Amino acid sequence: TAYNFEWLTDNQKEAYWKKESSFYEGLSVFANEVFQKVPEAVGLNFNASLLAKSKLLEVKILSNDQLSQEEDKSSLENLELREELGYRRRLLAKLESEGSLEKGRLDKLNFEVDSLDKRLTLSWPDYAQQKKNLQITWNQVQQNLEEGEAAIEFVRFENKSDSLIYYNALVLKKGDSQPMLIKLCAEQDLQAISPKKGYSAYYGLVWQPLETALEGIKTIYYAPTGDLYNVPFHAIYAPKGTGDEIVPEKLSRVGNVLYPEYAKTEQDAAYLMDRYTLHQLTSTRYLAMGLKQKATEPVGTNLAMVGAVNYDYLPGTIATPTKNKKGGSENRSSNYAYGKLDYLEGTKTEVDLINQQVSTASWETTVLEGNDATEEKITQLEGKESKEILHLATHGYAFSEFDYQDTTISQNSLKYSYRYSTNPMVRSGLILAGGNWAWTGSDTLARAGAEQNGILTALEVSQLNLKKTKLVVLSACETGLGKIEGNEGTFGLKRGFKLAGVEQLIVSLWSIPDQETQELMSLFYSDLTQTKSPTLSFQKAQQAMREKYPTSPFLWAGFVLVR
Repeated sequence: TAYNFEWLTDNQKEAYWKKESSFYEGLSVFANEVFQKVPEAVGLNFNASLLAKSKLLEVKILSNDQLSQEEDKSSLENLELREELGYRRRLLAKLESEGSLEKGRLDKLNFEVDSLDKRLTLSWPDYAQQKKNLQITWNQVQQNLEEGEAAIEFVRFENKSDSLIYYNALVLKKGDSQPMLIKLCAEQDLQAISPKKGYSAYYGLVWQPLETALEGIKTIYYAPTGDLYNVPFHAIYAPKGTGDEIVPEKLSRVGNVLYPEYAKTEQDAAYLMDRYTLHQLTSTRYLAMGLKQKATEPVGTNLAMVGAVNYDYLPGTIATPTKNKKGGSENRSSNYAYGKLDYLEGTKTEVDLINQQVSTASWETTVLEGNDATEEKITQLEGKESKEILHLATHGYAFSEFDYQDTTISQNSLKYSYRYSTNPMVRSGLILAGGNWAWTGSDTLARAGAEQNGILTALEVSQLNLKKTKLVVLSACETGLGKIEGNEGTFGLKRGFKLAGVEQLIVSLWSIPDQETQELMSLFYSDLTQTKSPTLSFQKAQQAMREKYPTSPFLWAGFVLVR
């Protein structure tokens, strides 16, 4: 398939891979059945996972990188083709994000995008690097492991005998003659647990079976798949007593939710983050692609921040956002919101405090607040205008696929497409200045002259050029969620920024209260000015929060750094 891919357009690659990926899942089934008698089957399974996991994402990233590397050598014709392709892709993303019903126009644009993509693809003579990256084996991953380190590829497959989905772990350590296969659990058992309420419940399903294989291990590089993307691995612990205690939701005097229901852990819980240094990767093949070396490169000292967004902004007005007087929730998730989204006061404190911290260290900062935090200005921070770090503190959303049998849907709510789009990259995004208008089904912002509607979807993000941005911090809620497509990963903001060229992302798995989010981010940036290492500073910030709130991982475990 690696050879076939070089002749296909993006849409053709996606259709082709959906057909071919079942072969790789079949290797997981084979290994699951024969691994005790045929240990070599586990190595084959590991290699298949390295090739299959996020394959479409990897191919797109590599193709984009080749474009930028060959830009100076390309003919004028190819540069013009690239500009035409970029323009049409962005227009297509914008129309689809806004729920355009102009089928003829969308079909024409799709045809033009495919045609231009095919012409550019055929004009690239050298696919050596892509083929090399897609042929990485477990032996090459192992060569990059030290004593006390392990790489884990999680795999997912359907068992034909009972039609259930199961998960296994493929564990690789230095000196092993073959990776080790360890059976885990059924997907239905994972789905029965809420990620922010099951820290001890997850232990028996996804970690206890691994304990013997990980004896003596201190550092773990792991690549999830399927529903494991939603699991807060660093906050899993082995229960010594009854495990987690569910704390009921806390309401304000007027009945608004201040804190949703959450899980309180045992007083002396030994979390996985206390026992190991955990690194979540898109694929462990990155270990054979220089991941450790890249981690030692210091991040730059120019930072763009977005916060204190005025969701009610209209061009030509000077109104500033005001705090919600109803005493509503300070959650940054828009999934809880019905109607207009509330101003997030904590994001003002967060951005101002971070700005003060990094400015003291002589960092260069760009701050977009209030009416300036528009989609137009934020999407201009790309290419030559890119900053090495992009921090976005605002409302985020990630809607699951809509069940059209739901009879509660109102005609007015159908005016906006985000909750009901068939494209999962539209059902995930960030709300920016003026976004309340489109969010509630109004075209007022567009009629007032704005080019964009204030809602930046993951699809639109994927069309940006952020290769110079080394770290994106999504200080919003549910930014790590989206539609999970088996080995291909989560289709949402995380994928959008990866496609845009960003190597490191801090994302969230659930709605985290405003105050504690601001607290974690302040700790992170304060340390980052000293270490210049996002991975190290994030570990230290999360450890500090863990020590301050030892039985409430709901307040800190939702954020994950992904590479």
